[in-house]
Amino acid sequence: METLQELHSILTDLGDERVLICADLNAHSRIWGYANEDTRGAQVEDFLLAQQLFLLNETNSPPSFEHRGRKGWPDLSFIKGTDFANSCTWKVLEDYTHSDHNYILIEALLSQ
Repeated sequence: METLQELHSILTDLGDERVLICADLNAHSRIWGYANEDTRGAQVEDFLLAQQLFLLNETNSPPSFEHRGRKGWPDLSFIKGTDFANSCTWKVLEDYTHSDHNYILIEALLSQ
């Protein structure tokens, strides 16, 4: 998947920096809410493990995408850095967005 190759390159360039990545990856996995898993979902899962990234999405969250009766969880947020992971919260908001994607609120408590 080309997107994952690009993300790998960016993460390599950033080295040990703390990183927050949010992306609409259209990948199905039970880990982030879908009832099934597809090939792309398995690739994203493998990528997260290989890059030691922490997924912020919560399994039982409302969908981040809704359109004409369809719903899904394509919008993924993941971070690099254990200390960073422990300081973040993630939540799908139910505010009207004028889009078929819902807002996602990510809060991070950072210390200098």
